[in-house]
Amino acid sequence: MWYKTEAKNGLSILDCIMQENIILKNRLSNAVQQEVSKAYIERAENFQQRFIEKDQIVELLRHEINTLLMSHYNHSHPQEEINLVRKRFLLLKRDIQKVKDEFDFLKSSFEEYLSGKEEVSISKLFY
Repeated sequence: MWYKTEAKNGLSILDCIMQENIILKNRLSNAVQQEVSKAYIERAENFQQRFIEKDQIVELLRHEINTLLMSHYNHSHPQEEINLVRKRFLLLKRDIQKVKDEFDFLKSSFEEYLSGKEEVSISKLFY
């Protein structure tokens, strides 16, 4: 059924974000173990906070997908309910794409930070 495919695709994207986020957090941990300036540490704390926020958002989206799947399995399916579930999946798909885009920007900014070429304004990292 269409909703299983949508759920699988969404969960797959979210899993990729989670895995990449783990890698970035590990790299951040390694970076601050070096002798670095106070400003570098402060910036690292900002990235750490953003990584934690992404984890929380991803978990909320995963929960929403699983809740939709369970409610669809556990009830009869009049056409209006099917339409509502479809609409909610479309909204989730949009939200997942937004999170992916934001994460890609965060990852890019973090790469610049680690390479020492950071020119990105901190305000761009916060919506």
